[in-house]
Amino acid sequence: MNQPIPVHNFTLDDKSSIPFIIFPLKEDEVGSDAHEPHRHNFYEIFFFTKGAGTHILEESSHSVKSNTIHFISPGQVHELINAGSGYEGYAIMFSREFFFNDSVDNKNLIFNHPLFYNYGASPIIEDIEENDFQYFVNLIEMMQQELIQEKFGAEIIRNYLQILLLRTLAIIPNSTTSSSTVQEFKILVEENFYKFHQVNEYASLLNCSASALTKELVKTTGKSGLQHIQDRILLEAKRLLKHSELSSKQIAYQLGFADPPHFHKFFRKHIGVTPNQYKIG
Repeated sequence: MNQPIPVHNFTLDDKSSIPFIIFPLKEDEVGSDAHEPHRHNFYEIFFFTKGAGTHILEESSHSVKSNTIHFISPGQVHELINAGSGYEGYAIMFSREFFFNDSVDNKNLIFNHPLFYNYGASPIIEDIEENDFQYFVNLIEMMQQELIQEKFGAEIIRNYLQILLLRTLAIIPNSTTSSSTVQEFKILVEENFYKFHQVNEYASLLNCSASALTKELVKTTGKSGLQHIQDRILLEAKRLLKHSELSSKQIAYQLGFADPPHFHKFFRKHIGVTPNQYKIG
């Protein structure tokens, strides 16, 4: 029987704490729950200074290599599996509320970043030059220093975090920035995929035509609006089938399908097996 997948919530030491944490990534110091499939309600970025083992993201296995950065979006199922002498590095965790502060000019940077909420793509930067990777390590160490400061610490960390994300954009091969329309579309899909399945529904919320929205998405992301929506629905369907005790019929209703057979046909068309076959496979 599939076990419900645990969701790790952001917990603060006290009311004065900020929803931002840095901790060392060492195999023998990371909690055992990190070595089981789990997900978060916050953002997480791994910086591996020493590679070993495997990082499983959704259904994809990635060898943990030195000088790599792994991005984990809220809700994304993942686990770390060690091998050999163990991995080392840093993990940064922060909430959406922490980053979406009024003092941050580029609030949609997270949704604009190609390695967050990019379903079906590998959210990893590999083969980073030593000097570039050391730049990130230096930033992390400066943020660690600000965590103990009582005055302006949170504001400085927030700005360092924005610099860090922008710097990762600079080293991603062939990366492009999204228009505000694409950013808003991604936000809307994340918030509404379980009830809105058609491009025209999102276009209406964005006050543009479905054709204009599709053209902008294909130009910027290489995928149509319908592909984005369907990828998000399929990702959630697979998560629920593997990590919940809900029946395929219940999942169909939860994902906004009025007719469960339609969900079964949709799932089989894109995944190649029925929901029940996937659940027990």
